[in-house]
Amino acid sequence: MRLEAFVAGGATAADYLRFAAADLIGSVVTELVRLGVATAAEVDIDTLHDRMLAEVIANGSVIVGRSEIGAWTPV
Repeated sequence: MRLEAFVAGGATAADYLRFAAADLIGSVVTELVRLGVATAAEVDIDTLHDRMLAEVIANGSVIVGRSEIGAWTPV
């Protein structure tokens, strides 16, 4: 078995946050608005990546991405 996840901090988190902000949240923002979870203005997808990165840098944060698990066996 194998488990992988990305871990990054500070400015090195930029590419990973781009995936999370632009790709992941961007793909569900319509549903977030439809369900009343957030407004489009609150999400502000055009600036989300930059705001998340600024927050990580300002707080010296480390981010950990989703875990991906794989398993294999001989047949």
